Amino acid sequence: MLSLIVLILVSTVSILLFLKAYRNNKHGNIEPIAKNVVRLYQFTACRPMPSCSPFVMKLETYLRMADIKYCNDFSMKFGKRKAKIPWIELNGEAIEDTSFIIDHLNKVFHVDLDKNLCDDDKAKSHALKRMLEENTRWASITGVRFQKAEYISHTLKAANLPSYLYLLFRYVLAGKVHKDMYKHGIGRHSNEEIQSIAIEDLKAVSAVLGSKKYIFGEQPSTIDAAAFGIISNIIYGNPPESSLTLYVKNNFQNLISYVERIKENFWPDWEQRCVH
Repeated sequence: MLSLIVLILVSTVSILLFLKAYRNNKHGNIEPIAKNVVRLYQFTACRPMPSCSPFVMKLETYLRMADIKYCNDFSMKFGKRKAKIPWIELNGEAIEDTSFIIDHLNKVFHVDLDKNLCDDDKAKSHALKRMLEENTRWASITGVRFQKAEYISHTLKAANLPSYLYLLFRYVLAGKVHKDMYKHGIGRHSNEEIQSIAIEDLKAVSAVLGSKKYIFGEQPSTIDAAAFGIISNIIYGNPPESSLTLYVKNNFQNLISYVERIKENFWPDWEQRCVH
């Protein structure tokens, strides 16, 4: 037990030193930006995709869909009030939580990706977003990445983090994730039951999407940014051998095509943004 505690302490100190060195060496001086340009704070780039965070992918995809000017800050600086990533600064004001950020940006820039949706579709959009972010995400991404020791190793490598943080992830962060999932309620189920929940959620998204270009037609709406953030992370960010990722690739071809379509239309720099 003592040796484990020592190893955890060493890993904790290591990650603090890593974060300090990263910020000092790469982002020591934050350059001022022009008025009405969003500064997007996010994690460092990943290997298989631009970000292994579904909420970072959601927000940056929204910015691209809405054609809002922004610059990225990869210093891994967390928001002061809610201690989350991503968050933004705009004209000297800090805004946290992706849903509140999008609401704020809509007002500032007079943008509304949902303007062509009828009230019925707006209600469906709201319900789908809640399902994906408050349920599917836990079942399909967070739970999967901390399910097995080898998946934790993959998560570290995918996130481009040093391997010496493995013990911290395995014995501290994974424990916190499992505790949070238990409090949420989804963590009280078996792994098989959790996967069945994720599959049923994705089956619902697949049914609503059907053969359409985007979830509600020919033009993207806010729900497309949110759905893309979750589904792209299942396909590219999760361990490729995980049973859920394999199930999605084998059974939800319209979701695979949907993700590829959004990549092609809004992420022409996808490969350049990934760590090689």
